[in-house]
Amino acid sequence: MKEKDIQIISHLRKDARASLKEISENTQIPISTVFDRIKSNEDCMIKHTALINFEKVGYNSKNVHVMSVLPENRELIKEYLQAHPNVNNLYLTNSGYDYLAETVFRNQRETQHFLEVLQNTFRINDIKTFNIIEDIDREKFLSI
Repeated sequence: MKEKDIQIISHLRKDARASLKEISENTQIPISTVFDRIKSNEDCMIKHTALINFEKVGYNSKNVHVMSVLPENRELIKEYLQAHPNVNNLYLTNSGYDYLAETVFRNQRETQHFLEVLQNTFRINDIKTFNIIEDIDREKFLSI
């Protein structure tokens, strides 16, 4: 990645709504170059998205689940988790656990129901759930 790309991405990470003019002024990179670099990186590095304050929209139970599953069930569980509307992020891991899933529910009761369905539907060797109490830092990498 070129230094100009890093500078532009860092400014977008800090404020994705910054104008091309603001980014250009802050980085000393011409506006036309800023525009071209953003456009050329949209397919491979830049994904436009919104960070949501889940509590403000009524989802007060944010959790991380790590699970170890039988090899013959990995693909089925992956498909189930990918399709589940309350799974916010899903990762394949390698530390004795197969998947790490971040979920968001309205309350702990919904979280518990999700875990019961998961455990009753699939053969899971081990699952550990961590309740997220507070987001201390989010999406900080490469931001100024």
